[in-house]
Amino acid sequence: MAFDGLRFIHACNLYLDHALAGIASVSEKLRPICEDATLTAFDQILAECIERQVHFLLLTGNLFDPTDLSLRARLQLIEGLSLLEQHDIRVFIVPGTVDPPEAWDDGIPLPDNVTAFLANDCDPVAVLKDRRVIASVRVIGSGGNELDRIEQQSTRSIPSQSGVEAVSGQSRSAPYSVAVLDPRTSAEFIAASRPANHEPAGDYLALSGDSLRLTRLTSHGLAHHPGPSQGLTTAQTGLCSCTLVDVDSDGSAELTILPTASVRRERCQLTVSAETTQDELLDRILDEVKRQKTEENERAWYVEWMIDGSGPLMSWLEDESAVSEFADLVAIEMTERFPLPRQDVFLLQIREETAPLKQMAPNLLQRFPSAASELPAREDLIDAGQELIAAGLLDHSTLETL
Repeated sequence: MAFDGLRFIHACNLYLDHALAGIASVSEKLRPICEDATLTAFDQILAECIERQVHFLLLTGNLFDPTDLSLRARLQLIEGLSLLEQHDIRVFIVPGTVDPPEAWDDGIPLPDNVTAFLANDCDPVAVLKDRRVIASVRVIGSGGNELDRIEQQSTRSIPSQSGVEAVSGQSRSAPYSVAVLDPRTSAEFIAASRPANHEPAGDYLALSGDSLRLTRLTSHGLAHHPGPSQGLTTAQTGLCSCTLVDVDSDGSAELTILPTASVRRERCQLTVSAETTQDELLDRILDEVKRQKTEENERAWYVEWMIDGSGPLMSWLEDESAVSEFADLVAIEMTERFPLPRQDVFLLQIREETAPLKQMAPNLLQRFPSAASELPAREDLIDAGQELIAAGLLDHSTLETL
């Protein structure tokens, strides 16, 4: 009988009830949002599964950190899985590096709709629809290095920041094959630089481990990592999500990125010069904010502004009270211009002067008289000087002297 398609959601690195790392003290308004951020992301994944009527949810590792000793994480996990059971949605769980199989053996009662791959020699598990097998799910790599079994010939990486990606398929009758690569094998696959001419592991290679979002086409399907569902560290900025995988009757897979994070983390870089004023810095921040677009599920933003350079403004910002004063000014502007609660943190990278240019300038022609006739045109010097000023390496008075 012909294959008539399926739909599932792939999520990874939920870290239920885990604290957001690298976040300084937050306002009273943001604190409960940040404390519940990972749990809220899980709720969003559950809602997407139910709304889109998926056949199953695939969770590939790091659902919780057992060292957190969080009862709330376990309770919400069990409640969420039970909710999917009520909607006849299966769940496949593959342990990760943070939540290894022994962490799952510690008395977590899983509902009947859940299959957890806790042993090294787990057989493929069938996914049924109207009593017909439409897909199979299995884990590879846990019993040893099976990277050489993965088809990598003619692969190419695809940027997958948001939106939809599609992979063309051919007419088929066989069930769709989902193969989950354990964290070690996923890392080897992502880092692999030489193709291996061996049989493919599956139509869909579900990558696991701590990675950002990644999609790679293979000659027989695709490999995909959905990235974190909620940004936990300063490296996990931007849109965090799960992935909806829509498989058509011909076996072609379409990926849709579904935003899940309630707290959006961003890091922005600004460079100031010796001539930059406080008002100019504020204007540049507000210009950047105009380009920041929110998602419907987001409840707050936490933004780190990396400001580097030298000059009077940087010297002023070295004072904690000055930074606090400037942050308060930014916060006032944000309440009128940004639709969500947010906290903006300013981190300084003060650049040391690379040379005493003011002292060097008056003596340049005296030290190099033979080169005086070969100096560039005045306009060229001015253009080059303006670039140095923009980079914070020169001021206007020194340029005039030169």
